[in-house]
Order: sequence, then structure tokens, then C-alpha cells
Amino acid sequence: MILDTIAQTPVLVTPLHKEFDQAQAHLALAPKDSREATRVHQNENCPPVPPCPVIPPELVKELRDLVAPGTVLTPEDHDKYEKAVYTGNLLYAGRRPGAVVMTDEAEKLGATVKFAQKHKFELTIKNGGHSYAGYCLNCGGILVFMNTGKFGPDGIKVDLQSSPKTVTIPAGCLWSDVHDYFHRNRIDQMVIGGRCPTVGVSGFTLGGGVSPFSRRYGLGIDNIIKATIVTASGDCIEVSREDTEPEKKDLFWALRGGGGGNFGILTGFTAQIHDLSHNDGKVAYGLLTWELPSQQSQFEEMMKVYNSKKWPDRLALDVIWQYKKSGDKQTLVAEVIVIYDGTLEECLEVIAPLIHFAVDISISSMKWWDVTLIEQGDPNSPIPFYSHWASLIFGQGSMTETVVSDITKLMEESHELLKRYDSDGMSHLLWVHIGEETAKVDAKDTAFFWRDGVYVCYFKIQWTRCDRDIRDIMFKFVDKVKAKLARHTIQGQAAYVNFVDENISNWQEAYYGDNYPRLQQIKKEWDPNDFFNFKQSIKLPGATDLQTGIEKDPTSAIERPVISWDENSLPDPEKV
Repeated sequence: MILDTIAQTPVLVTPLHKEFDQAQAHLALAPKDSREATRVHQNENCPPVPPCPVIPPELVKELRDLVAPGTVLTPEDHDKYEKAVYTGNLLYAGRRPGAVVMTDEAEKLGATVKFAQKHKFELTIKNGGHSYAGYCLNCGGILVFMNTGKFGPDGIKVDLQSSPKTVTIPAGCLWSDVHDYFHRNRIDQMVIGGRCPTVGVSGFTLGGGVSPFSRRYGLGIDNIIKATIVTASGDCIEVSREDTEPEKKDLFWALRGGGGGNFGILTGFTAQIHDLSHNDGKVAYGLLTWELPSQQSQFEEMMKVYNSKKWPDRLALDVIWQYKKSGDKQTLVAEVIVIYDGTLEECLEVIAPLIHFAVDISISSMKWWDVTLIEQGDPNSPIPFYSHWASLIFGQGSMTETVVSDITKLMEESHELLKRYDSDGMSHLLWVHIGEETAKVDAKDTAFFWRDGVYVCYFKIQWTRCDRDIRDIMFKFVDKVKAKLARHTIQGQAAYVNFVDENISNWQEAYYGDNYPRLQQIKKEWDPNDFFNFKQSIKLPGATDLQTGIEKDPTSAIERPVISWDENSLPDPEKV
């Protein structure tokens, strides 16, 4: 698998593991050393986690009467509650909702929204739980957990007789649910979805939806035909390409790239699916690999060719830098991830200029949904770490010799940093290749503004030690990565909202560019009291600097998240 160094930790059982229920009894009886297999290390510099408020019993009863007794969980429900609120990023795992609502009825979601407004509870929405800044969680409020009943995989439907062919996906599905459905039913058509199996379909799509096949078939949002959403009024609304009513047209526009959780609770959407170039649903997929620094010269020569050519839309060439283990040794490798909509022979002919410099080539022909199975690795192995990210979007020709050299040096520096402070930590940098079909849509036709983007990039660093000083060192290093690379991005600021970065002070422009003012106006129309609110949510027109996150002093944008991380980090391995 591609991200094999970050995809599995055999010693770790989390609430998403199928073995979790059975493991609880063993964990309760195990000696402390055994429980420390979670590899979360503490010391005296580990910040305490203040408790979140508890919802009074009478209000829990009122909520259960509205929704149904078995569909409202509180911390007293232990394992069921833990599974619902679980996040793999320990920086935010201390956010403990007072109640979790699990229902597959839009009417009851509407009642929950009204209840939260009436009693002034914060309400957040969780599906896959991959919000990089933990925005799907809250402290003492209400969490709507979508992976339930009809909102889960049971509601997936494919229509191969319609024109265009479509898939209807409930908002509580993970991409593994969708890929498994296509695989199980031998459906060869392509759905534009995420490559990570535990990512939720709703957040992925609402933020834009960058896929390995986006160069050929567009972003996820470009394929949406209609969507249903429970708004701040508590009503369930359907919006579509066919709407003529201005307010509904605006909402449909905003849902396509405006980010998750800003305008309501998405309950599902219908999207176009595509016949691949070959009717048997096969693609060419694999890797070109270089070990660095020993094969640095060949890699850099290859990247010059990579950067200078305009590649066909059938071909996506993602690039990842990461350290891989071989025994006790760790080696920095750079890999070009090749995905081609066509035959293996066609693929090899197209990428021949790159193969000329390749040291290790592994490409074969397979069903597209087999690609998703390979890339997901072990879907039962999400790993809790302290994790921090940087997000960047680059234009055509950005993979210059300088940028490639800078990335390699930054990766080497991150490795030395982790060796010094946390030998269990990891880092990687990924460039996702878009353009072609994604660039044919105007920047203002959807809320996703960066249509001239060709590479959507993130850098990620993970560590296991609960230590303020180490945390601050990791934050500063991520800031260094951003400072080094951001000058090469579109307008020197472009970032991807689905790779959300809590440390961006100008997040409105970075995520949404010139589309942010229109998003604010639509927010005013559909959520006039700003009920769906979190740190980087779309704000109402006229919001102050403090409310928007725009800072006159850049250091304050760093200091405020540090306070949040102190309050919400999870230092106790027994709570994982």
C-alpha cells in the first residue's frame, strides 16, 4: 500500500477496530505496562485535560423523548459513546460531547437542531472523524453521528439505467462502504471518491473532493447532481442542478466546495458515475520509487521532466516523500503514484519519459476498486497520534528543482527532529495531481475557488509524546514547512479546506479565495443566527477580526490554537 508506514500499528487497538469490544475486558485487567502499548508517552510537562460540561439529566431525557431513547448516547454509555466520539488525532480527543445523537430520520435531526438552539448547545456533525482540526467534535455540546441506519451503507443505490448513470450515497457512509458496495456488486463504473477508506463521504465531498481520477472526471463536487440537507431552521431541503429558485441555487453552489458543517447537516447526495475508458473497469496502477539521497540525482532529473510536461487527463501522477522501515533502518523514499485510465501498455508508453529515470518500477493492470483496496491497507488500523498538518495548493510548473530539493531537505530535517524528540513519530509529504477536467470549471461556478490548481499538497507530522515543549517544536516545524513552500503556491496562500489547518490566520482567503464574501451572504440567508459555528466556519457578513480568525499579529494565530490544544489534547493512554 502507498502509505504503509502510517497505515498500520499492529500493537494498537482503537475504538474503530473490530476487536475493540473484546479488548476492553483485557485492558481493564491488564498491567499498566501492557496498556502502554498505545505508545502515547507522558511526562510532567503533559498538559492536564479539563473536563467538559455534562448535560443535565432532565435535558438528556428531553432529547431522548424527541429522538428516541436508544439513539442518544452520553458518556455513561461507555464503549458505544467512545466509538461515536473517537478521533485519531490526540490533540483534539479531549473534546467530549455531552450527548451523541444517532438517528437516520431527517425529521429527528431537525428536532435535534431545534433542541440545541433552544438550550444553546453547540452542535457538531461527525461521520469519518477526519477533520484535521477536530471540528467534528465539541466540548459538552451535542454531536450528531451520521453513520447510522439509512444514513449508512444500507442506503447506497446505483442507477445504471439513468442518463447520466448515478450513485446515491447517504451522508453517513465512509468511502470504504462505497468502494465495497461497487466491488461486491461488480460495478465497473467509477465514482469520484476518496482514497482513504475511513474518510467520510460527506466531508470529502463538501470540501471539494480531490480524487486520483479528478483529472479525467472532475472533483467530487463537479459530479453532484442533487443533495439533501437539514438546515438551521430544522427543515430538510433538497437542492440540485435543476433549481431555479435563487436561494436554493445559492445553497447548492455553497455546498459544492464550501466545506463541511457550515450550512447544515448533509443527509445524502446523488452523483454522476463514469464509464472508464475500458468497459471492464480496469486501470493501470503502481509506483515508481527512488531511495534518497542515494538516488537523488535520478529522481531530480525525472522531476524536471515531470514538471515540464502537460500530461493527459487519463493520467494522474501523485508524489509522496516518506521514510520506510527495513529492519532497524529507515530510508527516505520518493514515490510517484501512477494511476492511468486505460491499458497498461498505453500507460507505459505515456510515462516512458519518466521510466527512463526510474530505479524501481511496479505497475500493473487491475480493477479500479482493487486500487482502493490496495491503498487502504488494513481498514481496521487507524492510529491515534498527535498530528499537525500544513496544506498548500500549487499551480502548473510548480514542481521546480528548487521546490523538490526543499521538500527533500525538509523531510530529512523532520526525520532528525523525530529521532531527537520522538522515535515513534512519523512524517510524510504528499502531492495530489489534479488539473485538466478540474480546471474547466470557472473559479466562481462553485465554492471551490482554486481551479487553476494542479497539485493539492499536505505535509503531516505525527508524534506520541504528550509534552508541551515537543508539541511546540512540532508546530514550529510545520510553520517552517509552510513558510518555505507557501511562496510557491497560487497567490502565495492557496490551501485546501479538507486538509484544514487551524494555524492559518487568513483561512478565508486561503480556502475560498474571492468566493468567501458570497459564502457569507449565503450563510446569512440559510443560517442567520450562525448556529453552525466553529473556529473556521463561514462567518456572517460583518464579523469582526476576532470572530473571523484574521489576525493583525500573526503570532496570535499560533497562540490561540496552543490554548485550544492544551484544553483538548488527550494525554492519558487509558482513554484512547
